[in-house]
Amino acid sequence: MKLRFRTDSLLWVVATLAACGYLVWGAAVVGRRVDRVTNAAKDPLTVDAASPTGYAGGMRRLILATGGAESYGWIEQTQLMLARREWRVRQVDNENPPFGRDVNAASPYRWWLGVVAWLDHRASGRPLGLSVERAALVADPALQALLLLACAGFVAWRFGAATALLVPLAVAGLFPFASNGLPGAPDQHVLAQGFALASLLVLLAGVAAAGREGREAAARNWFAAAGVVGGMGLWISARVQAPLIAGMVIGAIAAAWFGRGRGTVGPGQPWPRLAWRAWALGGAGAVLAGYLAEFFPHHLGGWQLETVHPLYGVAWLGCGELLGQTGEGIAGGTPAWRPARLFWTLLAVAGIAALPAVMLATHNPGFLAAGAGATRLAKLPGGPVAASLLDWLEEDGFTATVWATLLPLLLLVPALALFLRRGTAAGSRMMLGLALGPSVVAVGFACRHLSWWGVGDAMLLGLAVAVMAAAGGTARSPAWRWACPVLMALLCLPGAIQLFPPGLDEAAGSVSEPEVKELADRDLAHWLAREAGPPGAVVLAPPVETASLCYYGGVGGLTTPDLENRPGFVAAARIVSATTAEEALELMRRRGVTHILIPSWDAGLDDYARWGLGQTEGSFIDGLHRWGLPLWIRPVPYQYPTIPGLEPRSVVVLEVVDEQDDASAMARLAEYFVEMGQLDAAAGLAQSLRRFPANLGALAARGQVESARGDAAALAQTLGLVETWLARSGHRPIPWDRRVSLAILLARGKRTADARAQVQRCIAEIDESRIRSLSTGSLFNLLVLSRAFDAPLADARLRGLALGLLPEDLRAKL
Repeated sequence: MKLRFRTDSLLWVVATLAACGYLVWGAAVVGRRVDRVTNAAKDPLTVDAASPTGYAGGMRRLILATGGAESYGWIEQTQLMLARREWRVRQVDNENPPFGRDVNAASPYRWWLGVVAWLDHRASGRPLGLSVERAALVADPALQALLLLACAGFVAWRFGAATALLVPLAVAGLFPFASNGLPGAPDQHVLAQGFALASLLVLLAGVAAAGREGREAAARNWFAAAGVVGGMGLWISARVQAPLIAGMVIGAIAAAWFGRGRGTVGPGQPWPRLAWRAWALGGAGAVLAGYLAEFFPHHLGGWQLETVHPLYGVAWLGCGELLGQTGEGIAGGTPAWRPARLFWTLLAVAGIAALPAVMLATHNPGFLAAGAGATRLAKLPGGPVAASLLDWLEEDGFTATVWATLLPLLLLVPALALFLRRGTAAGSRMMLGLALGPSVVAVGFACRHLSWWGVGDAMLLGLAVAVMAAAGGTARSPAWRWACPVLMALLCLPGAIQLFPPGLDEAAGSVSEPEVKELADRDLAHWLAREAGPPGAVVLAPPVETASLCYYGGVGGLTTPDLENRPGFVAAARIVSATTAEEALELMRRRGVTHILIPSWDAGLDDYARWGLGQTEGSFIDGLHRWGLPLWIRPVPYQYPTIPGLEPRSVVVLEVVDEQDDASAMARLAEYFVEMGQLDAAAGLAQSLRRFPANLGALAARGQVESARGDAAALAQTLGLVETWLARSGHRPIPWDRRVSLAILLARGKRTADARAQVQRCIAEIDESRIRSLSTGSLFNLLVLSRAFDAPLADARLRGLALGLLPEDLRAKL
């Protein structure tokens, strides 16, 4: 079909340019917002070109408020790929330490993100790791713009400019499909859904070519091309493409059934058996090529069916042969079943059955696995998150977001009407069937997993193209070619309202709840990375929290939301469900765990204990909740920064240390409660510390508690005991951090001479590990006293480390 510049062509060009402009404008606005939120809290990092992330210590700054753990992974793996100078990432080391975990996710999106990062690196001179963060702001919007231009141009070429009007309307306005290209939340959704749409559009073009006289060879070429595109889509995401291929097969068989007796897909053209074989061969070849590109030569032979695998190609070949044999018989183009046809049909069924048979035998869900982010509808801050459509409706009701999501389903009505209409030509019915099948499958999956609504929108766009092409051939009124674009515009309007304006409230300086949470998580991760120092921390925490700590802090973590990290999940469950402290310690030593984090808002570790033990009572995590800490655990006080909009939250940070004596362990816990403002709990421990009247460290903790509670009489008595013991055994060695606590207590009690002597001794014995062993409050007070008593840190490196461990507000006071 020749593209002539008439009214519909002009409108198509204008609409495409307008949609591209809208996408660019929206991406720029949201990108500025991401930059503003990222820089909302002062947390400067040192640029280090040798680090994979571009920052010293492997830390990161870019706030990802909408992408979650999935976006963390794409950035981390792309930076790792570039740092290793490899073109594939098959393992990451910071999850499930010390063994790491396998990575089976497809490489094409990492390649795209890496190319954009390399261009930014060449243009700006930034380290490649930093350029990956910058690329995360533009990679997905650029992909969405390319998808719009490619699909609009292709549809205009094969189906006419009036039909092509549907593409810019849908790509820029269908919700949640149009939200995939927002910056600052990189993932492969745009790429996967783009290839899914392209595979359908090319297949529709093949059917259209088959319906024209003398175009059998061209039809086979189009079918083969559709298979190649679909195979690339399956390489990128088997979870998305495999169900859609099944939907196309079902739709083709349904079209043959409802058009039975005609035996054609167009005037004078037989059922395209060879074209279906070409489609299957093209798809199977692309699947095999993708599999080899990902796993050859060292990772072949696995059964990870969540990603590309030759079994998908075998099943695809079976589908192509099944369509060629049964479709021809159903349509009535040849006599009924013959032995040769029965043989090939049974062989095709065996090829198709191989995939589910292996899935059952290996207990592998394959393409049916939910995947990360399956419960999230769209990449919008504060967007709906629910286990299913029913749960979403029960929680929110019929909101504007629900209507914007469900309204495009009205496209199914004219499609079904044309599909079932008696007078519809066989070729038009085939196009409608090929589009209806994956559309219905996608909507069915979307009712179970909200993330599928974007895929459903992509298939509904393909269905709209099929409706326009099918009805345009029989419609007598020229007004028909405007009906479908007008309908599409009306269905896209609620979605456009959901997406517009994207982040224009930046002038008011507002920060959304997800952005506030990300800022808080970043502060915690950076603090923990600085506290731990080299070689870094390994944390045991709930999966979502672990993912953010790994991303922002560059630390290692046992559990992450990725389904491929099952060994880490099992290890964490064994630790928290251990029934003795000795068992838990042995398991943690094997994994190198240095810190346990228990957030107040996430009971993930309790869930692990129930999974491992059947209950939380009597488990290791239950003892930690009740502050029954083993002697090899030291609590580390951490308080979230004051961020407007941050709901009250707290996190218990526990460090795995060498075994302490009872007095020191109890004294450190008492001072932890003081610093965290839990004075009643601190008072109870202060009473217990009276069992150690000759222990200077215990006396120092008692005095700290009494000072915080304003108990002057008890404080004076404790100070008297301290002076007595200092006079008797002032040079007795005590743990260094206990001496710091003693110096602080003496300074508060105005025992200046004794306090000066203790501070001077602390400064003389200070080193990096001892600086890191202090809480934030103790370190600040030590630096204040060192200045007051003219006993500064002589080592500039240690002085810089001490200042760097303090928050900005306390650093400013010094």
